[in-house]
Amino acid sequence: MEDTHEIKNEGHVVLIAPPFFGHIIPLLDFAKLLSAYYRVTVIVSASKLDTLKQRGLAFEDDNKKLVHAHSGIDLIGIFDHNDEDYEVSSI
Repeated sequence: MEDTHEIKNEGHVVLIAPPFFGHIIPLLDFAKLLSAYYRVTVIVSASKLDTLKQRGLAFEDDNKKLVHAHSGIDLIGIFDHNDEDYEVSSI
């Protein structure tokens, strides 16, 4: 049976998150589970990257590459002209 390191080098999973933190956070949790077996990249709206950094969910590594706080997950922001904040601020 192959060990986890060998399996991880064979696959790459790309996940695309809608621009809502109610979807982004669970998707990052799912990515964390997948990262034990595969290389994982999560694509999010570029407008959410700063908030991910502020919440401690993302940081720039030594190569200025944005990564999830859990190593092994790359984050890529796509400019989608979505500068609106869809988060509920009050009810």
